[in-house]
Amino acid sequence: MLDIENYDISINSCAFTKCDEHWNWVTAKQGFKDYDLWFITGGKGYIEYLGNKYELHEGKCFLLAPNVQYVAYHDIADMLSVIHIHFDFVKNGMKAYPFGVIDSHTGSTNLIIRSLEYVMFLYNIKDYQRAYIWFKAVLCDLFGECASANDGIDKGIHEVIYSICRVIGNSVNIPNLAEFAEQYSYSVSYLGKMFTKITGMSYTDYVNHTKLNKAKVLLCSTNKSLSRIAEKTGYYDASYFSRQFKKSTGISPGKFRKNSTGLE
Repeated sequence: MLDIENYDISINSCAFTKCDEHWNWVTAKQGFKDYDLWFITGGKGYIEYLGNKYELHEGKCFLLAPNVQYVAYHDIADMLSVIHIHFDFVKNGMKAYPFGVIDSHTGSTNLIIRSLEYVMFLYNIKDYQRAYIWFKAVLCDLFGECASANDGIDKGIHEVIYSICRVIGNSVNIPNLAEFAEQYSYSVSYLGKMFTKITGMSYTDYVNHTKLNKAKVLLCSTNKSLSRIAEKTGYYDASYFSRQFKKSTGISPGKFRKNSTGLE
């Protein structure tokens, strides 16, 4: 088990790749400068490094270390699909290189895929802090021990909370906590307590945080009116949306849009 708890995480890039029939991967002899998590979501192939050859298949994962040359290829009859996340371990504000190459395998493939998809979602909407927290939890689950990984919480409730977070992230009409509690046959108090323990935020704070992040993306990437953005993020009232946005960020939605895009 790796002692991941003592390091901070900084994600540099993340993506999902569905490899085509011509795909193969050969790095420079010195490899790359950061760590790269590979999680195989489907297909079959091989990766070679340090004189060894390892099979790639669904559920297989690798912590690929810097400064190592890698060669990878796959079976064109069963082409690989891979989630890959480049990142650094950080300690005392400096990049650290505490671990070599490590491979692992999980039986909880669907849970890990959903968790990594959520990490990528958070990273892509620039919610970096939560992306780091969730990614570190995945690394602990795959390769090491963290305080949160040893809290005695059953994996079943973890999966429930991840499912609730996906619904929150993908919905306009977000169910309240009582509705989720009824759906999953938990008491409201227990589900709320577990939600806070696993995500680090109360259910209400998490919902508000997610809605505001959606609003930020729409303000920066579209010319939709505030009324339309309020509607698409579940506020339905532009005035209330504007008040909540300013309360959270310190500036109005219009000012945020102007600062981000140069547009009124």
